[in-house]
Amino acid sequence: DYGSSSERLHKIKIEARVNDVVVEDQIVWDAKNPKNDADVYAAIFCRDEGLPSDLVPVIAQSIRDQIGNARKSIITGYGDAGVVKFARAVRGIKEMEKWGPSTKWLNTSDRDILEINRKKHKPMGAAEQQAHRHGLVVAAARQQQLYNEPKHATSPTLQ
Repeated sequence: DYGSSSERLHKIKIEARVNDVVVEDQIVWDAKNPKNDADVYAAIFCRDEGLPSDLVPVIAQSIRDQIGNARKSIITGYGDAGVVKFARAVRGIKEMEKWGPSTKWLNTSDRDILEINRKKHKPMGAAEQQAHRHGLVVAAARQQQLYNEPKHATSPTLQ
């Protein structure tokens, strides 16, 4: 069983990008409610926000991944990872702003910046890892070589 209470509320962070549209949002998801369906939620969310339907599978998969990771954490003994408790159902103005969706339509420069950042943080493939390790080995060897070279006096000597 996945806990003993009737609800298992998790804060889900949605960060999705398809083409020129970036969406960020956070929601509370009851992982124990069998009626909750990530695909249905994503379709309704995109329709209500006027977003392209290309975002539906991306958002749905993000929800499934986060709920799956939370369940795995609980099952493997890492407590109530991601479980949220709320003191009240009604949110204040500041909380509403924090919990509302944010949609950005990218222009060319925004898209270029995101692409550069994605490449910087992209996991390396096997060939890239080997080349990176080779580069580190070469750099370390060069540094060692520089360290071992005789030091030359830089100040002029009096004769």
